[in-house]
Amino acid sequence: MPALDFSGQEIMPGMKVAYPVRRGSEMWLRYMHVSHIETIRAAEPVFHVLGTNDAGRTVKLEHPDRCVIMKG
Repeated sequence: MPALDFSGQEIMPGMKVAYPVRRGSEMWLRYMHVSHIETIRAAEPVFHVLGTNDAGRTVKLEHPDRCVIMKG
């Protein structure tokens, strides 16, 4: 079972994804380039998507089902 985005597509290294960010009552989207995906082995695997965001910072998404794959 692979890591899936909001629309059910498989997330793979090298892809560009948009993810939600919240600070207080404000919400917006940021994007990141996926470098790799960590798989935590359990009865039901848990996926963490890691990469670099548009500001150049390292990001770890613990809920990949909340992001969406972007073209380009």
